Amino acid sequence: RHTWALMHSIAASYPITPNKSEKEAINKLFDVIKTLYPCKICRAHFANMTEGIQIQNQDRKSLVEFICDLHNKVNERLGKNIID
Repeated sequence: RHTWALMHSIAASYPITPNKSEKEAINKLFDVIKTLYPCKICRAHFANMTEGIQIQNQDRKSLVEFICDLHNKVNERLGKNIID
């Protein structure tokens, strides 16, 4: 839960027009989660869920929607409510 809060907060404060370095930082964040997330099961699910997809980091709106879509995919898999 706390990781989702962090990711939503990062997305909400992501620049409206990010520079190359900021876009690379988001990509690195995803790599870190896929590599070092403490829960091995969650780490594997996250890695599988994001494998082969392009992180939508071109602007704040696209990143916010991307994170929400990922979160909803997890919620759906877990039988939790989908958030609009």
